[in-house]
Amino acid sequence: MPKKKVENRLKTILTRCDVEQDPVDWKATPLTERNVKFRVLTLAMRHIRLPISNRALNNIQTVGDLLEEFDQKPVTTDAGHPVAAFYKENADQLPANMKFEPFQGRNSRTHVHQ
Repeated sequence: MPKKKVENRLKTILTRCDVEQDPVDWKATPLTERNVKFRVLTLAMRHIRLPISNRALNNIQTVGDLLEEFDQKPVTTDAGHPVAAFYKENADQLPANMKFEPFQGRNSRTHVHQ
């Protein structure tokens, strides 16, 4: 998601949560009050669709910190798989009969012994 779109969504979320924004620099708006921080972060993760780790949650003190955290997350349309990425990046160097198939759980076709 483009950075400008993330910023616009965060501004909307701050307004919905009745957070008084810093008039000089809205990114300096503090998120130190627990209830406010919880509401803002919950809505932000839901609408922006990027999770934030517990360690990062503890370090977020301002809206700017939250923006930085979202900025560090890779923007992908799917969760991806490291092996699938390898196959995609090296497709021209791999034999034609090699392809990536994600593990779908045990079934009788792929596992003889159950």
